[in-house]
Amino acid sequence: MTKGKNYLYIVCAFILGVLLTVFIMIACYSKASKYAKEYILEYGDSFKEVKILDTRENSVNLEENMKEYTFVFYVDKNCRACLNSLETISQINKIYSDKYANVVILWENEIELNYAKKKGIPIENNYKLDKAYINTVTPTCYILDSNLNIIFCGVGIEDMIKKIKQLDIPMDEIHNAVNRNIIEPIIQAENKENKKVLVYFSMIGCPDCEAAEKVINSSDIQKKYNIVTLYRDRENVPMEKQSKIDHSNLLSKLYDIVWYPSFLVIDEDDQYKQIGETSIAELKKQLLY
Repeated sequence: MTKGKNYLYIVCAFILGVLLTVFIMIACYSKASKYAKEYILEYGDSFKEVKILDTRENSVNLEENMKEYTFVFYVDKNCRACLNSLETISQINKIYSDKYANVVILWENEIELNYAKKKGIPIENNYKLDKAYINTVTPTCYILDSNLNIIFCGVGIEDMIKKIKQLDIPMDEIHNAVNRNIIEPIIQAENKENKKVLVYFSMIGCPDCEAAEKVINSSDIQKKYNIVTLYRDRENVPMEKQSKIDHSNLLSKLYDIVWYPSFLVIDEDDQYKQIGETSIAELKKQLLY
């Protein structure tokens, strides 16, 4: 009886494998017949040959207005993971586009402009391929150097964040950009007073976070700081707090946050002190020092 079941499992697995192969072949054939050109891009390849169009169907030369790096996010409007990644891409754009990187959203077929704008992606960051497709899954992330050569290629946006951290970009300037373009706008939107900033990295359902919140919600801490809470992920975060999610853990990675709760105390000169794993008594002592 066991042998019969095993045989049945093997046959089912074989049939499933054949069907999956046929499906992939049909999908690839469908793309190849729909588009005039296929790009196969790997580490070390040049991005110069990729023909892209802006939202007005004009040809774009990425070499114009070059910065030290170009971050390319290849997405598809029918891909849920792609649409979810736009929030992380928006934060990356706010942090790096001031000086160090051009951020490019490259849509496979049609630009989903309304959704991009809703997620904070500027119109001028959106492009599409010119009657072509890239032979890869979506989303795929690329980092290009100043010569438009690919120095990173990967399908995980969190892997790309790790690579971005390794680039030759001063981290103190990146921290300043985070404060200027992400933290300060949150404070201004809430009309808070001019005080020191306390950034609280929180995780819903974390018992240590719940204990720490009793400290930071006390009147003496509230008087001293403007408190900005950043949630680890969107799970169980109320709708009214969705704008304070640390998408793809981008900000925690930039500050090497490995423990929840953790805190950053940011002074007037954008210098910060990090408070990680500590007791409740020590937390209050450090915050009131």
